[in-house]
Amino acid sequence: MGGRPVDSLVEVTFLYTNADALLTKIDELRTIAIKEKPSIILICETWLHNGVNDSLVSIDCYNLFRLDRIGKRGGGICIYTRDNINNTRLEVSILPQYNTAPPIESIWLEVNIDTIKFIIACIYRPGYSNELQSKSLIDILKTSLSNDLSTYVFGDFNFPEINWSTFNLTSTSTQARNFLDSYKEMNAKQLIKFPTRYRNAQSSLLDLL
Repeated sequence: MGGRPVDSLVEVTFLYTNADALLTKIDELRTIAIKEKPSIILICETWLHNGVNDSLVSIDCYNLFRLDRIGKRGGGICIYTRDNINNTRLEVSILPQYNTAPPIESIWLEVNIDTIKFIIACIYRPGYSNELQSKSLIDILKTSLSNDLSTYVFGDFNFPEINWSTFNLTSTSTQARNFLDSYKEMNAKQLIKFPTRYRNAQSSLLDLL
């Protein structure tokens, strides 16, 4: 889900994935990073915690920004940027854990590459987030996408009810409706058009860019 485009962004490459436990896949990710040399790597569902040292998930020639879920297994996000890129951490937010729903996690960075400046974000919204959390997420997106810099938001938003090809809903979910309506108001553009999860012979598009 992007904001204003950066005309010269052809010089910048991104790698995004939902790791579903980064420690078990870090060797594979390092191999891909060495071969493809993406400018920025964004990961959802790292499943990391404060007992995992940065060195265990480090990648040569990259800086690591991470946000782990606290007190509960799962979740977590991180961003790797090549060490020749200048970054400013703008915000690391954990939206409140209302009742028993796990928090929504986000990392926002301002990136400077030569004369290019833009904002990137990595967001993980658990599928059983509640309405208050989803509203808080929408508020953050509206504020961030209203700035003058190009903004690129990557993440797993877990809205299978939204058909991103037709912009219709496949259910009566209030949270999905509010998110879709707000998405249209923000003049954002969803760049992923194909399913990103396949389970039990069913496909869904949960990850947005």
